[in-house]
Amino acid sequence: MDLLSPTFHVVLTPGKSYTGGRTFFEENTDLIFTIPDKEVYHHKYNQLPECPQSLIDALQLFLMGVAINVNIKQKENFLSMMIHADREQDASKTFYDWVKRLIGIWSDILALPDNDPSKIELAAEFFKNYDEAIRRITNPPSFNAVLEEVLQVILDTNIELVISKNSTGKQKKNNEINWANYSSHILVGAEMLNRGYTVEGLAVSYMPRYSIGKSNADTIQQRCRFFGYKLNYLDSCRVFLPTDSILEYRDYVEHEEIMRTMLKENTLERVEQLLILKSTMNPTRNNVLSADLVKHKLNGWRQMNALQHIDENISFVSSFLSSQTFKNFENFGTADRNHRYVKLEIEKVIEFLKDFKIMNMPDALRKSSTIQYLRYLADKMDIKYAYVFEMSYGVVNGRERSLVTEKEILKISNIFSGRSTSGSQTYPGDKGIRFEDSLCIQIHKVKLKHNSMQWDKKLVYTLGIYYPVDFAHSFVGIEK
Repeated sequence: MDLLSPTFHVVLTPGKSYTGGRTFFEENTDLIFTIPDKEVYHHKYNQLPECPQSLIDALQLFLMGVAINVNIKQKENFLSMMIHADREQDASKTFYDWVKRLIGIWSDILALPDNDPSKIELAAEFFKNYDEAIRRITNPPSFNAVLEEVLQVILDTNIELVISKNSTGKQKKNNEINWANYSSHILVGAEMLNRGYTVEGLAVSYMPRYSIGKSNADTIQQRCRFFGYKLNYLDSCRVFLPTDSILEYRDYVEHEEIMRTMLKENTLERVEQLLILKSTMNPTRNNVLSADLVKHKLNGWRQMNALQHIDENISFVSSFLSSQTFKNFENFGTADRNHRYVKLEIEKVIEFLKDFKIMNMPDALRKSSTIQYLRYLADKMDIKYAYVFEMSYGVVNGRERSLVTEKEILKISNIFSGRSTSGSQTYPGDKGIRFEDSLCIQIHKVKLKHNSMQWDKKLVYTLGIYYPVDFAHSFVGIEK
């Protein structure tokens, strides 16, 4: 809304054969399997000593699914399985070795005569998963017919370790996999499978990814490799996830459906207001604020350079100021140094920020992050108010500030007046005009000084924002 000022929007919908969040987490929850907590891998807290049973079950369901859909019913040319255990590449290698070993053993055993004890035992293991493999299949083939094809599937299975570098040390790219060359693909990987990687024909996903704390909505979405156009073989799709991940996906899908409904029924202006003012509708939640962001960007004083939407901001700020009852800050003797403030509910401060127009990317991001931070202060630190200052309210024509060019970008050099310790009246500087118990926003009326007729003597409103240092320290301590 800040950068583009769109006048209309269109909500896109996928094709009828698309299977997304609603398909898996609302309409077909029976396709989601819970990985037991003791089998959820983590490189620090739960390094598994052996291949977990849930992975064995997932592999067998996948192989039987390929046997049914590719070999017997010939509905697909190939199908794939994805295993994403952890962001550490060593974990991927461990899972890759387990899969490689299992597939090799099963291949040898299934090639034995039918009366061999080892084959009978393995057939019994597959039979435990057979009912699940055919549960949603119309006119399913017999177990013996499926098991007979499983050996052919294994012999035509491509197992890939998808990490940032392959065994030769060279970067491995997605297009190196020739999907049509095999009837079955098993991909095991770390961060390369986490987001942005396309797995063709994905049927079974095994993701024992262990999350400490709540995941970001964008991260949750980008891990959804198992969404896609899969209606033709949906009945053989299975997704294995830890309990916490399942709950996160359900929350995410519910939230997404609410957002889509809002976008269909409201203008963008109304949707923006709903998203900002209702904490339950916040698209990125408060965890969009990383400890690093708060420590380095939402800490101490920052200034904005509102050099676009000038007329709209003058109109908006003038209306805002006239509607408030201000209190005078300490008297420092001159109109330039005397300021006033109003203490407002967090929601009203958010509303003020929302309606103040910003059109450059750095300040638009700051505005967005500040709104998120205010939500965090209200929700997690139970802070009800913030402050808005009208700086030098007696200077009707604004305080003069130079307009400079930095890296080919116009910026106001410095909106804050400095300290003064000489003479009869000391002044702490504009940065001393603040309170420490909540976020403070200073409204500065500025008369620009520049060597062009376009900008010289132009009147603008811009903002200075103070993020209390103690708040940042508390946040970093909590969120680390």
